Amino acid sequence: MNPPLTNRGVTDPIDLVHADPIVSIDWLQYSVPWPDGLHQWPDHGFQETEVISAVLPPHKKLFMTGEILHPIRGYNSGQAASFGRVFWHSGNRAQHIGVIFTGDDMRAAVNVLMPNTEMLNWAIAKARKIARLDVAVDIFDHRADPSDILTMWKAGYVGTPARTVTETTSYTNTSDRGIVKAPTIYVGKRDSERMLRVYDKGIQTGHDGNWIRAELQARDDNAMALANMLQRSGIVDGGRAAIRNFCSAPTLGWWNDALNGPAVELAKIPRRETNTEKWVMNVALPAVQKLAIEQLQDGRSTVYDAISRVFNELEIYREANTE
Repeated sequence: MNPPLTNRGVTDPIDLVHADPIVSIDWLQYSVPWPDGLHQWPDHGFQETEVISAVLPPHKKLFMTGEILHPIRGYNSGQAASFGRVFWHSGNRAQHIGVIFTGDDMRAAVNVLMPNTEMLNWAIAKARKIARLDVAVDIFDHRADPSDILTMWKAGYVGTPARTVTETTSYTNTSDRGIVKAPTIYVGKRDSERMLRVYDKGIQTGHDGNWIRAELQARDDNAMALANMLQRSGIVDGGRAAIRNFCSAPTLGWWNDALNGPAVELAKIPRRETNTEKWVMNVALPAVQKLAIEQLQDGRSTVYDAISRVFNELEIYREANTE
């Protein structure tokens, strides 16, 4: 039996009106390579603006403002757009140009008639990497309570690949209800490649009514896989499927009602490079190449000859195993 509605902060009958859930992208972060032929960052302001503007989805309301931003890690420069932020490293071509659209930026895009789908398609087509992608479901249901997820997980009724579920509590001073407790449930660790948070968005924003938000945050390979899934299946169906596939609660009515939708093919995550592979590709091979060049410049070929011998042996092995 559910507790009385007043125990969940519902005091006005108008709040009981059930609205359909809203699915949207709440964060989009990607990086784009420098333009072909650009080997040195431009010195002139208008040329710089042209380069960084090209990494943004085309729209007359989306433009660089000239406001200088403190650079985030890995970059030495940043600038604000009318909505969104762009970062770059003027001395490192390998560090691609980074673009961040926060939840507020994504809502600003919708307000100027730039759909989430259009921005996602642009990122998938142009980006070298999608570093982070969040999909959110806004739930307007008087039954919804984030703490239900934790309670049912403890009882063994929640299915998730995450090994930890935690709760944090904040308190908000509202104009109509005084100080209100607002729990946030985290499914998974905050620094992992996938993490779900469920919280009371209504209390957080001072909104009168029942408004619970579930946000699935994906990073790196999982972000790219989620992006492809949303592009293939649509943000509404794909977003619901992504969240329920990460966190299922078969006996929780409001959760299932909000995430109900057609079956969607699960996103495939590419095989991750092992630490050994990373060491060979990023450390060992560059070091061997550098040493071989230094020896050749000194008239020696010890390393070069060893590399050639190994290469020939690998060629023989490949030919023998591909026939």
